[in-house]
Amino acid sequence: MTVDARAWFYSSPDSQAHVITAQVNRTLWAERVNGAYVRCVRAEAPFRAEGWWKGKRIAVEWEPGRWLTLRCEGEAPAVAEALRYALKFAPTLRYEDSDGWVVTEWHADPKAREARWQAVQGHPAYKNPRRLDV
Repeated sequence: MTVDARAWFYSSPDSQAHVITAQVNRTLWAERVNGAYVRCVRAEAPFRAEGWWKGKRIAVEWEPGRWLTLRCEGEAPAVAEALRYALKFAPTLRYEDSDGWVVTEWHADPKAREARWQAVQGHPAYKNPRRLDV
């Protein structure tokens, strides 16, 4: 059975970590992100799953229906693209954080997108900020 983002992003996901783990992994695998595996480490909002893709650590954190953040230890374009297709809207912005991780953020609300862009753009800890939804 294919699971898409409706099961865990557009509605409140199950409260059991193993169910959320399965839902997020099935979404990634359905979008052909081979070799990705995440495990739910926080089963309440904001939800968080951490794992690996091609030897790189990845983390996905989200508030259902509002925002999602993908953090990657280096570039992980296949994961970001898979989430773009699963969520059915483009990411808002991308930057490198103070730990050197590549962070891609999606924000469903237009006002939240603009506010987050302003916050990231003016923060010295965020390197190479790029707006992706314009």
